[in-house]
Amino acid sequence: MGIMDILAPVALCIGAVIVAAVLYSIYSAIKERGERRREQEALRARDRQRTGRGKHSR
Repeated sequence: MGIMDILAPVALCIGAVIVAAVLYSIYSAIKERGERRREQEALRARDRQRTGRGKHSR
């Protein structure tokens, strides 16, 4: 049993964990950006209602 017989499966597991962490980070960033954008749009809509100005008012 050589050293590569031990290191190959360990490296594979560590690589899989790293790939999963990177993919989760990307997913979280995209999801957070969408939530932040929806919040900002809701705030803008609320402000427009308070001021009485719509999208097409002058």
